[in-house]
Formats: sequence, structure tokens, C-alpha cells
Amino acid sequence: MALKLNEKDPRVIKTRRLIQEAIFNLSKVKNFDAITVSDIAKKAEINRSTFYAHFQDKYDLLESIVSDQLEYFISKRIGDKLEITEEVIRNLILSICDYHEDLSQRCKYSYRSFASVIEIKAKVQLRQVMLTLFIKNENKFAHDKMKIELIFTMISSSIYDGVQYWYSLGKKVNSIILVEEMLPFIMTYFTLL
Repeated sequence: MALKLNEKDPRVIKTRRLIQEAIFNLSKVKNFDAITVSDIAKKAEINRSTFYAHFQDKYDLLESIVSDQLEYFISKRIGDKLEITEEVIRNLILSICDYHEDLSQRCKYSYRSFASVIEIKAKVQLRQVMLTLFIKNENKFAHDKMKIELIFTMISSSIYDGVQYWYSLGKKVNSIILVEEMLPFIMTYFTLL
């Protein structure tokens, strides 16, 4: 079971980085399902007990990576924007494009095997980002909490699924064209608020 560690401790940061790099390197040559905690620990040059001090298992590690990477790409694209605008939605879509590209390159062999974990985590995180932005500006919209949460669930799923479909077809158009195709559809959801 993972212990509660000081996330700001340089040793903790370094060890987590080593563990993450190990799983990325292993994922380039081995399917995720075939990777063991022992493989990860060996590649990171740490003990298994050190791994378990940071993560419960390899799935906990994967969820952590997915969350961290998605957060990085979203914050890189939307920065400190404080409200939901067409530009923010455009950048959220592009951040998911960036995210898929990065993860598929870093984990070539395992990318498809953990696609469902990525999808679940990404949709929840996208929804949370939009809800956070919405709450900061809630006086602009109606106040039916269930309706709002449902709409943001549909928006996050539409963004993620649209980008995933584009990616699965081999990115036949560039991401800017994809965004321009998706944006009018996504923006119609906001008329429901």
C-alpha cells in the first residue's frame, strides 16, 4: 500500500520521476499487461518496497501518470484562463490532441492496452476542469446542478471521443482542422446552460 509521502521532497520527486521513466521505457518494448512491478523497480533501479511506498500497484502508477500528463497538457494550453470561452474549449480539444500524441509516442507498445484507463481518467479530468471554470463564472448560467453536471459530462465525452476517433483513423487531417470541425458542435452544448 502506498504511503503518504511529502510530495515536495526532492527525493520523492526524483524517485517518482525514475518510476515514471521506467514504465515509459518498458512500455516502448512490452505490453502494459506483461509489465510487472518487479520490471518497473528493476528498470528504475529501486526496490519493490520503494515502488510500493509511492504507488499501490502498476495501475495506480498508470492513473497517476495519466492524470499528471493530462494536467500538464491542459495547463499548457489554457494557462490561467478563468472562464469558459470558445478559445478555452478550442485549447482543451488541442490539449487532448497533444496528450494522445505524446502518450502514444512514449508508450508505443502499450498505448492501446491502457486506452480504457486513459479514457476514463481523461473524461473525468476534462469534466472537472470545465466545472471549475464554470463555477468561477456561474452567475452567467442557470443553476440546475444536475443539468450542469450532465452537460459537462457530455462535453468532456464529446471532446475526448472526437479526438480519440480522429487519432484512431491516423490523424488524416491536422488538429486545427479537427478543432474547427468539432467546435460548433461542442459550443451548442453551452446554449443548454
